[in-house]
Amino acid sequence: MRAVAVLAAVGSVLGLACGASGDVFTWQIKASIHDAPRDGVGDSFNASPFEGLLRQTSTQEDRAVLEYDVSVIPTGATITSATLAGRVFVNNAFDNGLRTFDFSLYQGNGVADLSDFEIASTVVGSGSYAPPTQTSFTFSFDVAAQVQSLISGGAAWIGVKCDPTSEPNFPNILGDDETTLTIEWTGGATCDPDLTTGAIPGQPGFGVPNGVLNND
Repeated sequence: MRAVAVLAAVGSVLGLACGASGDVFTWQIKASIHDAPRDGVGDSFNASPFEGLLRQTSTQEDRAVLEYDVSVIPTGATITSATLAGRVFVNNAFDNGLRTFDFSLYQGNGVADLSDFEIASTVVGSGSYAPPTQTSFTFSFDVAAQVQSLISGGAAWIGVKCDPTSEPNFPNILGDDETTLTIEWTGGATCDPDLTTGAIPGQPGFGVPNGVLNND
């Protein structure tokens, strides 16, 4: 019986290890959404190459969104770490003073929608820089709690929204390839211990002859 207890404990540890996964997710959907006249509702998409445009003036605003396919993460997974990291670049180095931005996460759907401009989202951090002296800034935020909430709620896509918060603030570009979502999780797939193979090829695993448990 003691052998059974020891083996069960080892199997549990192995199951956890097999269920540990991680990935650096890159965007599948990107868009910049234009609001003019400003009423807080997205009116149109900015055309290429301005899918990352960020701007805010008294008459217009542009917010950038990226969506990441996270369907590989099972709904019941436990998020052990998650980091949103990236860069914002100046487009034209006008001296607007300090330019500030909020970054937020939302449940995406794998489609760029005009309503993503005003979609409910959770702010996870902020960043700033001051062109023309500075030409870009990097950001990195711990988003484990927010990702856990989204995954537990059944999200297969996670959206990232960048919102200019100072005025005037123009123009800027959210770096798409530079903006990644790195997530590590446990849960989902597990592996059962192999009782017939040990560390030495051809020998039984866990000291169990022929991989068969008995009451000895």
